[in-house]
Amino acid sequence: GQTWNLNLPTTITNIGTYAFYQRSIIGVSGNIMFSIGTYAFAQCPGLAAVDFVETRTIGGYAFYLNTALAYVSVGIGGTNYGNYAFYQEASTNVLAEFRVMNTTPPTIYAYTLPPNTGTIKPTIYVPDTAYSAYNAATYWKNYTRVRVNTPYLGVWNYSIINTNEIHIISYVGNKQTADIPDYFTLDGDNYNVTSLGASAFPAVQTRYIDIPRYMVIINVNVLGNTKRVNTFTVDANNTTFSATSGVLFNYGGTVLIKYPDGKTDSSYTIPTGTTAIASTAFAYNTSLTTLSFPSSLVVISHDAFTACTNMRTYNFAGTTPPILPGFIVFPYYSNMYINVPSAAEATYEAHYAYYYYRARIFGV
Repeated sequence: GQTWNLNLPTTITNIGTYAFYQRSIIGVSGNIMFSIGTYAFAQCPGLAAVDFVETRTIGGYAFYLNTALAYVSVGIGGTNYGNYAFYQEASTNVLAEFRVMNTTPPTIYAYTLPPNTGTIKPTIYVPDTAYSAYNAATYWKNYTRVRVNTPYLGVWNYSIINTNEIHIISYVGNKQTADIPDYFTLDGDNYNVTSLGASAFPAVQTRYIDIPRYMVIINVNVLGNTKRVNTFTVDANNTTFSATSGVLFNYGGTVLIKYPDGKTDSSYTIPTGTTAIASTAFAYNTSLTTLSFPSSLVVISHDAFTACTNMRTYNFAGTTPPILPGFIVFPYYSNMYINVPSAAEATYEAHYAYYYYRARIFGV
């Protein structure tokens, strides 16, 4: 019943038909894959990232109907990716980034990839030197394509924005610590690293992320693709973000941006002075069971606790209920506890945003 990351050893080079069909996998990575069989990873509901160094052939339906699949990197060496290999209905597709490093476009078919008609459309990242080839290749040309530069230091895929700044597209290294440089030196000039993209850390082995000095923009989706990260650190000179005990905050420490998905503590006390909990701040952490809120807290985002399947106890220190923009902010369980100051129990129970939980509110 547990979800798990599948990091294939170098000795595994072929995946058979139906090998991991409908399994509880959230990430899969490996080195050289000669073949991935039909339905090998189909309908894995939590599978969010696929990352291979080299993938030669992928059978039809291999990654079919994976509703959480947002990032795919098939690396080099590809010759044929079968029909429906990565297919998802346009209305439910979340696959936004598909990276293929072949200089010769592999053969794909009409339905190898999700349709280019949904709210989220696949963007194809290809080598800069092969951009024209993909522009002319059957079916590849139907999708938006982005040139990929040679990775900086061999591990950072990037683009240049605002003339002299670096946007991190993805980390393709294999280290547990992702220490983002303050700047990239390109042709003798320094370009400050200021932005992280939605799929910046697809590598399932990444545990520690260090936010550099000049970083000012972190795409909210990147924080939902870090299922094994257990620690955030921030350069002391960064004036946009900060970190306390491995948890990411804004610079002033008033907004809790992200509690690491991979942090394994069962309880956490949010620091005094925190006034807001951001979107997806605790989402996908399955270790926490108890969370304590300070009296300074003013607002909790509607999706702050998405997929927090083991959270059961919420301790509120304040007598004024924090604002809940949605009516079902906390996953409801019959054995959950919302503990509030005794003097404020009636206030919480009567509040419109907490009314749904009134049977689980207790004065302490």
